[in-house]
Amino acid sequence: MVIVHFHGFTPDTNDPDIILSNGTHYYPPGFDYCVLLKNALQILDTGVVCKISHVNLIYSKGISMWDTHGRYLNYSTTPCKKSSTTPSGKFVFIDQDFTKMRSTFAGWDLMAHALEIVFPVASPLPVQLVQFRAYTNKSKNINVTWSVYEDENTKLYVLEKSNDAKNYTPIYNVSATGKGELQTFQFTDKAPFANANYYRLSVFDKLKAKQMYYATCNNNVSENSIIVWSNYAAQQLSIAIDGDGSVAANIQIFDISGKLIYEINNEFENGIMQINSTFLNNYTGIILIKATINDEIKTAKLFYSEE
Repeated sequence: MVIVHFHGFTPDTNDPDIILSNGTHYYPPGFDYCVLLKNALQILDTGVVCKISHVNLIYSKGISMWDTHGRYLNYSTTPCKKSSTTPSGKFVFIDQDFTKMRSTFAGWDLMAHALEIVFPVASPLPVQLVQFRAYTNKSKNINVTWSVYEDENTKLYVLEKSNDAKNYTPIYNVSATGKGELQTFQFTDKAPFANANYYRLSVFDKLKAKQMYYATCNNNVSENSIIVWSNYAAQQLSIAIDGDGSVAANIQIFDISGKLIYEINNEFENGIMQINSTFLNNYTGIILIKATINDEIKTAKLFYSEE
């Protein structure tokens, strides 16, 4: 169990956007969730600035040694009075810039996605969502696609749309196929809003339980991503792009620290490439996939786990 405590601060000129702390000045045993969160945040938004109290020792703000919960989790003998010098790894203190990170939807959305990467939670629904994305096509309309595994117990998919990420209107629904293999659904939005378009996918199972997923598309940004999913039992990574026939590509895979851990020159056959993933044995965490196709770079990220 890891306890996450949120707090806000009014920044000075040289302050970062987010300060992360384990409640002490020392590195924790096992996973360093502050470092993992910083990496996840900067993968999602390269412009966000983070400081970690036990890494940036000259930075004194946001250390949270006063936090009673943190003191208790870090083995203080008198947590109401005394700070701890022994990090347990069970406490994460997140101090957020009030203006940029704490008072905006974008700031909380960024944090939510980073937490989902570092602390993944299994979906309560029987369906496995492989990808959900929205991108501008050549006709300036927006293609919305999603792919799922194992939707035998799923009843309905409902796609909704918004221009403010708050108020959504249903624009499309489709029944589940009830099949166990990979299924891909697509809807073309021929009346996009002028600027950003927000999409929400609601998945209903046969007992009417619901799970929601979100995707965003800026009309000025065209598709530049790839779809990646894994089959742990078969030790296989699958990568998909739009297109038919054979397409040559260079594939590079990096761990969360940016270290290159795999590279191959191979071909997409009818938009699909499959890679043996034994090089990821005993690996748990984020991987970054970079595909170079005809001098065009496409990227994706995946949380990989053998569990």
